[in-house]
Amino acid sequence: MHRSVRGRLKRGWSAAAWYVRALLGEDRYRQYVQHQSRAHPGSVPLSEGDFWRMVYREQDLNPSGRCC
Repeated sequence: MHRSVRGRLKRGWSAAAWYVRALLGEDRYRQYVQHQSRAHPGSVPLSEGDFWRMVYREQDLNPSGRCC
């Protein structure tokens, strides 16, 4: 396979993987920690487990953003 084709396929695969991770919210905790460190320096962010419990609790209390 030609290098340029291989490079385009690799970039396309990386972009598709990024999109799926973003769509599923896989990087939400990382974004939360980054936000906390910028907006609230010195504060301790929630653990990842506590973060996801908070997210799911809020979704259960406000289900209008989901189909089911």
